[in-house]
Amino acid sequence: MIALFFASKIATYILRTYPLGMVSFVIKSTTRALIGITKETLGTFDASCFTFAIGMSLFAFFCTLVSLIPFVEEATRDVNTTFALSIASFLFVQTQAFKAHGLSHLKEYTQPFIFMMPMHIVGDLAKITSMSFRLFGNILAGSVILQLTFFALANMFRYVNYYLLGVSILFIALHALIKINSKYAHLSKYLPYSYMIFFLPAGIQLFFGLFEGLIQSFIIALLTLTYTGLATNSHETKS
Repeated sequence: MIALFFASKIATYILRTYPLGMVSFVIKSTTRALIGITKETLGTFDASCFTFAIGMSLFAFFCTLVSLIPFVEEATRDVNTTFALSIASFLFVQTQAFKAHGLSHLKEYTQPFIFMMPMHIVGDLAKITSMSFRLFGNILAGSVILQLTFFALANMFRYVNYYLLGVSILFIALHALIKINSKYAHLSKYLPYSYMIFFLPAGIQLFFGLFEGLIQSFIIALLTLTYTGLATNSHETKS
């Protein structure tokens, strides 16, 4: 929450101080895109739904982002965190449904007849479970993959000094060969691939730590908006 607070302050400062800068352009473009998604999902723009869904999404993303700090695990790796987010989303959806339709929203649980009420209740509770385990499972799976990858690379990096020495010798020999005979110049483009081994752990960390967390956080916001749209527009659709 502290990180989100300071990030919002920094973003506001950048928008006010450098309104035509590249960072401001990215912030504005992202906000416009999210507003467009909200309109398409709800049928109209609702500021409260937008701020809640995006705020919860950013919170979930920052909970994953802390994994970049050494020896710190993702907060979303704890199922209690993901269940708390899912319950908050469920309560928000129900609140918006009651605001839109009043007590007549309870009639939805008795359609098409009152004996279906337990099924509707179970269906809503299943949404909580589905959303929480979707986030928890994906983050946990990414964390396990990272641990297995680093464990597999541990033995390889024991010989990193020999690897650096070999690459250096190869680099010097290749340049000497190119100077002697220019027909081998095309071989120089293959040498940078030998350095990719050093960037492999960072690339895996960025994918499973950042990209996967960003996607799952976006899905939380999208599901919240979708459930809100279904709850608030259900009566209009029937009428």
